[in-house]
Amino acid sequence: SIPDNPSISDITAINRLAIDAFLSGEVDDVYIAYTDFINTLTQHPVVLGWLPLVPHSVEDQVAAEFIKDIPQVSSTAADYEYEPSPEAILEEIVPRFTELQLYQAVLESQASEHSARMVAMSSASENATQLAGDLTLVYNKARQAAITAEILDIVGGTEALQTSMDSVVEKVLADTPYEMGYNLGSTRDTGSSDDLTRIEGIGPKIASALRKAGINTFSKLAQADDDAIRAALTRAKLRFVPSLSTWSQQAELAAKGDWEDLEALQTGLVAGRSS
Repeated sequence: SIPDNPSISDITAINRLAIDAFLSGEVDDVYIAYTDFINTLTQHPVVLGWLPLVPHSVEDQVAAEFIKDIPQVSSTAADYEYEPSPEAILEEIVPRFTELQLYQAVLESQASEHSARMVAMSSASENATQLAGDLTLVYNKARQAAITAEILDIVGGTEALQTSMDSVVEKVLADTPYEMGYNLGSTRDTGSSDDLTRIEGIGPKIASALRKAGINTFSKLAQADDDAIRAALTRAKLRFVPSLSTWSQQAELAAKGDWEDLEALQTGLVAGRSS
């Protein structure tokens, strides 16, 4: 086999075998078929008429389009003298020339092979890079979709849990009249409740929140601790209540039925707050 970096000595045996077969008459013509290197992207298969060393007419030969044309030998009337003799020179030049033609064909073929491999590997690398980019994009989309689905599941579960907790809290508050550790009555008041909206600063929403917390009379409102009231309002999402500081005083007068003093007190209030 021919090595990757051939030298002339590597093809000497092939050259000698072909020349001996031609000189002995075993073959009439010897051709070399190889790939002619044009450039990195172009290589052409050709057939070179190697032996005999005479111009060939390629038009009428089989696969003439692949046979490499040999320049015509020009003739001249000039006479040349050769030393030591024409025969001696030809015997030295012709074997070397035929050997160089075979060596050139081998080098052209190897150059064409390396070029084709380089182009193929370059194309494969570009395709692999593009494929890796496409697969990375697909992976990122799938990963983002999975993360989004997980977030939606968490949000949905949180909302469901919050709704369940709110229902439990409302049920507990409805069954137990305790707020922030302050007992507002040993049993739930099943009797009539007072109209807490008569207290300035308490509207229907605040009155409803207080009743859910078990504060449904003027007396209970007067006795309730401010922290307990704030906790009840917070659960009802009512946080800004600036008039809270006057509710106890107003409720105490209302619980006693002292409506004239209550009216007089409310006259001096601004939106339930002390002016």
